[in-house]
Amino acid sequence: DRSYLGRVKALGPDGLDLLNRIATKEIASLAVGEGANTVLTSSSGRIIDRILVLRTGPEELLLLTAPETRKSVMDWIGKYTIMEDLFLEDVTDDTAMLCTIGPLAEQLVAMGFEVSQNLSLYGNTRVRSGGMEVLLVRTDPAGLPGYELVVSASEVEELWNMLNEAG
Repeated sequence: DRSYLGRVKALGPDGLDLLNRIATKEIASLAVGEGANTVLTSSSGRIIDRILVLRTGPEELLLLTAPETRKSVMDWIGKYTIMEDLFLEDVTDDTAMLCTIGPLAEQLVAMGFEVSQNLSLYGNTRVRSGGMEVLLVRTDPAGLPGYELVVSASEVEELWNMLNEAG
């Protein structure tokens, strides 16, 4: 259970461009379904956070932050949002995040969800099982195959049980 990590949704046509200008890594070319790690730094070069930027839709990003920095990340991005069309929403408490790690992680995820493509590192896609929608993200933590599964907080128990039953 990695629900302790921060999750910030960025909505609007200017989100990717703005983040590209204030982050340390070029992310402007991310296509829908791709992601990248980057670092946000202060004007004096101090690290605010290392975040994972996931492009989940044409005008939608999900930022995964450290647990204690989600507000700082939102404030920092907000500081540079002047004329940009961008809305930030902290969805940490409304969502949950489970992770599968290990050599059988892909098989486990495939038992519960139809994944129509092989995801590259930080690739993401929305998958369904019954009425539950899950954002599936390939992360490979600790150098092992792995997936983050982001779901609404009200469905996390169902997802947990499904994954346990699958393996």
